[in-house]
Amino acid sequence: GGGVEETVIPVRDETGKDWEARLSSTQTPHGELLVLRLVGLGRRPELPEMGFTAPAAAAIGRLMSERYGLVLVVGLAQTGKSTLIQASLRALDKAKVVSLETPVEAVIPGVTQIAYDPSWGLSFAETLQGLLDQNPEVIHAGEIRDLATARIALRAALTGRKVLATLH
Repeated sequence: GGGVEETVIPVRDETGKDWEARLSSTQTPHGELLVLRLVGLGRRPELPEMGFTAPAAAAIGRLMSERYGLVLVVGLAQTGKSTLIQASLRALDKAKVVSLETPVEAVIPGVTQIAYDPSWGLSFAETLQGLLDQNPEVIHAGEIRDLATARIALRAALTGRKVLATLH
């Protein structure tokens, strides 16, 4: 078939720690490409524990205290973008926070998390647009991968919502 297939396998190591083995596979002209990531399911760091300098931590705090706007977290793969967003969401007042993710990487208490599934027959952007009808105050738009999603995220931010997303 075409496309990328993803599988999540729960694993417990010899010390009793729980992990997820996330296997991603796709066909190439030279055979199947497999990528395996191990994701720890233990305690996630809070913002003050993430090692930011005092000025960077203050800047992040200012961004998170704004009532609306677009916060993009950018960087190379596996550099902590999702961890920073998760810590930021945990630190927010969760009156009305909705998160659209592919997949949900860590459960965040008080946040309505939706695992996007293309089998719904809607694009990620269409699903995100539909979530705006739920009138959330804060939206985690997952990873912005296309122009349609970027437009919806920007429009949401310009109309009084806080939008957090990653980009790479």
